[in-house]
Amino acid sequence: MANVMLCYPNRIEGATLSGGGWTNAPLSAMQTRDYAETAVSTDTQPINTQFVVDLGGLYPARLLVLVGNLSPAAMIRFRCSATNSFAAPAWDSGWQSAWPRLPFGTVGWLDPSFWSGQLTAERAASYPPVFWALGPASLLWRYCLVEINDPTNPAGVIALGRAGFFEAFQPKVNLSYDPEHGHTTNTQVMEGLAGNKFFNVRPSVRYARIALDWLSDAEAFGAGFDLVRRQGVHQEVFYLYDPADPIYRIQRAFLGHLRSLPAYRHPSFGRHTTAIEIEELI
Repeated sequence: MANVMLCYPNRIEGATLSGGGWTNAPLSAMQTRDYAETAVSTDTQPINTQFVVDLGGLYPARLLVLVGNLSPAAMIRFRCSATNSFAAPAWDSGWQSAWPRLPFGTVGWLDPSFWSGQLTAERAASYPPVFWALGPASLLWRYCLVEINDPTNPAGVIALGRAGFFEAFQPKVNLSYDPEHGHTTNTQVMEGLAGNKFFNVRPSVRYARIALDWLSDAEAFGAGFDLVRRQGVHQEVFYLYDPADPIYRIQRAFLGHLRSLPAYRHPSFGRHTTAIEIEELI
């Protein structure tokens, strides 16, 4: 297991986006915090579903994220470079499936996904449409070519509500045992006079509650304080429970925000502790 990652800030809002064919709705839609406002491609031809990101300067943004209507067959590729030439990029993610394959044994043999491991469209619809890829710790780039290959997408277009280019904080000592992962909902339950119930359905969102009990001085008062002061409870934080886990990369990774501002305690020499709670953004 790799150590937990808390990823921030998202460099997308100060970036310049260009390229591809996004005539139905502009690329700038991905730079808003309203994920329902989407950049929409002309069609699903790969020449029209790519775009170039210019961060305006060199940044160690090693976590790259797309939020959109990517089908179970979609493939994604990132090429990051210090210059706007991608022939020899600083990092090439290679083509990656937008949706991870189900581990063997998680579904019955009569399930359509049993032999292929590929999510069905029905099962994919129950998960937030978030794809992420993690570059090396040494990654430093200004330009990125984002390529999407999803020609059979049933919508006939690619619609992206958000893109993320995050820097990452990864503590040297991992989180403590007993982390909590769950769901919460604001669905309202109303009961009629006869006892029958009515529901005002709202989406369920995930949350994670973790403890970091072995932070150094530099981690607590560097990245730790930086997280609190820069992100508050309103800015995006991408949560990665285990960046190296290929099986549950959907379930234990999400785009969220701090539920409250964590404090940092100093229980012993050279050691700091904190508890952090992150709630999913949808």
